[in-house]
Amino acid sequence: MNNEKLQEQMEIEEAKRICIQEQFKMKRDEWAKEHKMKCPRCGGIATNEAPNGAGIVEECNFNCYKCGWEEEDKLLSSKEAPKSSLNQRVLSK
Repeated sequence: MNNEKLQEQMEIEEAKRICIQEQFKMKRDEWAKEHKMKCPRCGGIATNEAPNGAGIVEECNFNCYKCGWEEEDKLLSSKEAPKSSLNQRVLSK
């Protein structure tokens, strides 16, 4: 009887351990999808997290520590700065 309970308890502990490992892997993979990418220049790993002046890690543009590549600002690279209506009137004359 004690052996059966001990065996059952060991199986439960093993199932808990496997569940915790799977949760950890899922969280790690989700983090990697959000904060890592392949560097387009050297093929290394570029991240979008870096320590600020106080040493606290925060998000930034993607950059590669291996070759120094840095992603351009997303707003400027996706759209050019809008031209004011005054500039458009001057250019159209």
